[in-house]
Amino acid sequence: MIKISMVTTWQINKPKIKKSILYFRIIRILLYIITIIALIVIPLEFIQERSFCLFYNVFSIKCPGCGLTRAFFNMVHLNITAAINYNKLIIFMFPTICFIAFYDSYWTLSRKNQLNFIEKIIFQPTYP
Repeated sequence: MIKISMVTTWQINKPKIKKSILYFRIIRILLYIITIIALIVIPLEFIQERSFCLFYNVFSIKCPGCGLTRAFFNMVHLNITAAINYNKLIIFMFPTICFIAFYDSYWTLSRKNQLNFIEKIIFQPTYP
């Protein structure tokens, strides 16, 4: 009997994939930092006078997410009552988004040899 060993692309491109994972992690951390800086630097007056909801701007109907951007900016600037007035979903969305961002940053910086769920989806090949 002849054994045929298949070499998967994961094994062939392993150094290349490790480099891609490193770049992907660096880009994610930079995006988190840029987002935090933008949330702090952009003044509330710029955000409060505009509607960023595409659905509302096209159809003039408010969707469940209308006001979340303005509410998020107000939460960052500690205007909690204004944030809740824009959209009540901010009570659940703000802590959830903060938790996901901090947990992903912690995972990215502390576990260098393991892939998190996003990296598994992107970098681990699936074979039929």
